[in-house]
Formats: sequence, C-alpha cells, structure tokens
Amino acid sequence: MRLVPRPLGERIPNKLHAVSCSLPTMGDVVGYETKQPEIIAQICSGYPRFVVHDLIRETTNLWRKRLGLDSEAFWLTASRQVAGELVAWLTPAEARVIDHDGIWGVAHPGEVSLILKARQFLQHTGGFLSSRQAEDHLVAAGMINRTHEDAIDEDPDSRIRRSLAREFHHSDADTIVLTNSGMNAVHRAFHAASARQRARGRTVWIQLGWLYLDTMALMEKLGNGPAEHRVILRVDDLAALREVVRECGPRLAGLVTEAPSNPLIQTPALAEVADLIHSAGGLMIVDPSVASAYNVDVSPYADLLVTSLTKYAAWEGDVIAGAVLLAESCPDREQFLKVLTRERAPLYHRDAARLAHQVDQAPSVVRLINEQTREVARFLSSHRSVKRVFWAESPEEGDRFSRIRRPDGGPGALLTIDLDVPLESFYDRVVLSKGPSFGITTSLLCPFLYLAHYDLVSTERGRQYLQANRMNPELIRVSVGTEPLDSILSALDEAL
Repeated sequence: MRLVPRPLGERIPNKLHAVSCSLPTMGDVVGYETKQPEIIAQICSGYPRFVVHDLIRETTNLWRKRLGLDSEAFWLTASRQVAGELVAWLTPAEARVIDHDGIWGVAHPGEVSLILKARQFLQHTGGFLSSRQAEDHLVAAGMINRTHEDAIDEDPDSRIRRSLAREFHHSDADTIVLTNSGMNAVHRAFHAASARQRARGRTVWIQLGWLYLDTMALMEKLGNGPAEHRVILRVDDLAALREVVRECGPRLAGLVTEAPSNPLIQTPALAEVADLIHSAGGLMIVDPSVASAYNVDVSPYADLLVTSLTKYAAWEGDVIAGAVLLAESCPDREQFLKVLTRERAPLYHRDAARLAHQVDQAPSVVRLINEQTREVARFLSSHRSVKRVFWAESPEEGDRFSRIRRPDGGPGALLTIDLDVPLESFYDRVVLSKGPSFGITTSLLCPFLYLAHYDLVSTERGRQYLQANRMNPELIRVSVGTEPLDSILSALDEAL
C-alpha cells in the first residue's frame, strides 16, 4: 500500500487508494478485510468512501468536544439532505440531525450495529463530508494552517459542466448535475427515478450485469424491497431480459446497468436493451464510468446517465466527484433537474476548483491511457502465465463495445486478468501501486473481488457462487496509467 506523491505537494485531501509505507501483499489485503489491528494501524489514508479521512476525523473530534457528544456515535455528512436521510435510515433508533458552523452531522446511540448501518448508508450513497470542507473548518478553528487552494477565475461548477457538455456532446450544460461523488450521482438518479415511477404504480427495477458493489447495494437496500428487484447477471442474456420485462408488465420501473461493467468489462447491447425497457414504459439508468463518457456515448439509450468524475476527469487522483446527465428524451426532464439539483450532495467549492483545474486536460490524458491499455492488453493476452484478459475491446466484447465507442474513443484504463499462476505470488511480487480506483495517471492493481466481495471469496459457498457466474475469485484488476509503457510491462512481466 504505497503512498504516491501528490503533484502539488500538499496534504492529501482525497487520495484514492489505501496507503502505507510499503507495497501490500495479499496477506495485507486479507488483514484489511478482517480488520486485523496490525494492518489497520498501517493505513494512513484510503478511498474516501471506505477510509474516513484524517481531516474528517479531526473535525469530528472537535465537534465532540464542543457539543458534548462523547457518549454517542457521530457522523459528518455532505449536506442537510444526507443527514435527514441518514436519520430516517436509522429509524427507530434515536438519531438526530445536528447543524454547527455550516456543517451537518448525525448523532445516534453508539451501538455497534447502528454504527455499521450508518457507515454503510454513507458509503453506498456517497454521503460523507468533503475532506477539503473539513480542512476549511479546521483552518477557521485555528487548528491547522492552509496548505493550498486552486485559483479559478470563474465559477468552477460552470466550467466543469461546460467542459463535460463539450466533450460528452451533451446538448445543454445546464442539464448536467454535479455531485460530491459518483455514488451520490447513482443514488440520486435512482432515488429520483424510483419516486417518479412509484407514483405511476411502477416499482420493479432490473439490474443488468454484475455491477459495482455499492450500486447493487443501493438497489437492494434503498429500492422497493427484494420482491421488486430483478437481477440478470449476464449482460448478453436478452432472452432473460425479455422474460423479466414480460413478467413485470406495467409494474416495470426501469433498468440499471453499466457499459462496460465492473469488473468483467462487459458491454450490454444497449440499443436492444433500451428498446425493450422504453417500449414497456421503463427508464434507463446507465453508468459508463469504467471506460468513461470520454470514450463511449450511451446518451441515445440512457434517460439518466450517471458517471463518476473521480475517474478520468480527475486524472490526478485527488478529487472525488460525480455527475448526472439528463438526456433530451428523458421523460419529465425539467422536473428531474429540479429534484436532482435540490437533493444531491453538492460538490464542495474547493473540490470543484480542483476538478476544474484538471478537467480540460482530461481528454488528452484519456487518449494516452487508451493507447497504453491496448498495448498492455496485447502483452497480457499473449503471456504464458495469463489465461484470459477481460477488456472492452477484447474479441468477446469488442463488437458490442464498438457500437457505443466514440469515433475517437478507446477502451479506458481497466483490464481484468484471469491468471494461470497463483494470485498471491503475482500480487506480492508486482512492483506497481495497488489500490481500488482507476482512470488516473498512476497505474493501480486491485484484487477486486477480495476488496469488494470478501464475504464471497472467503467462503466455499461464496466462491462457488462467483464461479457459477463466470468469475474466478482470484481475478486481478489493472488500471493502466500514463507511466512509461516499458516500466508497466516490465513490472507485470517480472511478477508473472
């Protein structure tokens, strides 16, 4: 778990992979998942929705002292909206919203089960306070000194939205809603779409593909209940989708999918899928984060496009952000815009300033990443120690992916490798940075299923379930960065 130096030399406000003083081993990964104290003690920072930043912890401790909250669990949230929803989520526990110095938080009894429930809610919905906002709070309190602030000559939100509209060929920058994280974009879009459809008696949502952990959790936990959640894990199973749509009838609310998916980098036949869903009165929510909307165009099929700007747009790896783009054909587009703008967790102004500093250069970074990903994929596909490489332009996926790839687009950063050597020996030997994010200039390796689904890889029954769904529990995910290509290939070759 290696600390990658931050370009600006400032204190790390949002570093996107767990770090310690040395590269981690699989033993460290298991220790992190099982919360071994000697491993947890080494982690000084991590992905912000999984490892609470030290600036947020300091601000939380300051509040505890000022407000006398020592006997309760306490969370700082991204907005008043998030705080109120967390209180509702913890009901019937006696949770309460607290407003102090312009920041919102939630206090509740310190029972372990409630702490876990609150933490999962904030992780799934992207509801944690911004670490830059926590930093500003500590500066105002005289507890730390200011380190750095990006100077932007105009409103950074507007600059970001204009840049995204231009690069994503989106007709109206004003119908792009920025959020504090990609997961908050998914949460808010799903919540708004669910409310609209529920009012019409439509309550059943379809999950197409094995989606990112928190997206699946949102649908399972914050949807309309297990009976109203249908799962089709194979993105190419149109026959199953037709049957589910037929069975749902007028109760169909819509479908959520990724294009491509995470971690198998599979692309649905979006034209056929959208035709089925729209013909039945459903809404399409599509997330192109894996390859990025810089590379793919899903707007002809998505009513609501949700994307993480943490990846690719924030290519230096020091900002988390997200966006919802409303398609021209989206039903009740203006109403959706009002609801999303009101209920989102907004992007904090210093996070927006940092993202605005990077976003205009993102297309050139993405082009270099695309070139290097293709070369790494070719190298791995012919390596004797690799069984298979899953990637957007693979022979198995290339045709469906080509239908949504922009004319000048590419595969994005992600490759997932099915090894012909033990995962542990490869992972422990490889001299590349290791962490769960992607789409940044630093290459990252991630034993994805161990980090996202440890409950499955750690039991025989769970491993059988993964294998039955064509996923080897030992898969390793690679995010290709912009380091010299020879250094990436040599590091992989030596470890293999």
